[in-house]
Amino acid sequence: MKTPYLTFDVHLKNKGFTLIELLVVVLIIGILAAIALPQYNKAVMRSRAAEAITNIRILGEAQKRHMLATGSATRDFSELDISMKDSCTGNTCVVGKWAYHFDAINTVVAYYNSTGLNTSELTIAYRFAQDPMYNIKTGEFACLPRGIDKYVSLCKTMAGPNAKTDSSFAGGTGYIWTP
Repeated sequence: MKTPYLTFDVHLKNKGFTLIELLVVVLIIGILAAIALPQYNKAVMRSRAAEAITNIRILGEAQKRHMLATGSATRDFSELDISMKDSCTGNTCVVGKWAYHFDAINTVVAYYNSTGLNTSELTIAYRFAQDPMYNIKTGEFACLPRGIDKYVSLCKTMAGPNAKTDSSFAGGTGYIWTP
């Protein structure tokens, strides 16, 4: 005489997923991945840009302290009272895919390059003291997407709805904002 447990167990061994059911599950996962991956990439880039903004603000504040102590700005990271976690040589520090640089007088700039080559895909600048070279005022940030669509969207998001646009930058239109 069979027990009810044994009968139930035999019943489960005869069941399984059909090929159609498996294909439907794979298709659903593929559709979800196709929708989620671009959004994930945008979120990752926003977080990288937020890190760069934080770093250039810190570098600008360190430069202000140096100017108060010595009476002049420096282009050498080793003269500042902070240290970057990766390689710094002279007036450039490379941290991940960002290169931080004292570009113009009173401006610190972060250049982003996803491929690691010596070109800039995205530029974020911070003016820590007045300088007539660019149309950025003291305390303002500028984001230059260099005509790359995904970075145009990123710059618009970071700058917010009240951002000013300026087409006088060498890399094209820039988005300027005050945090």
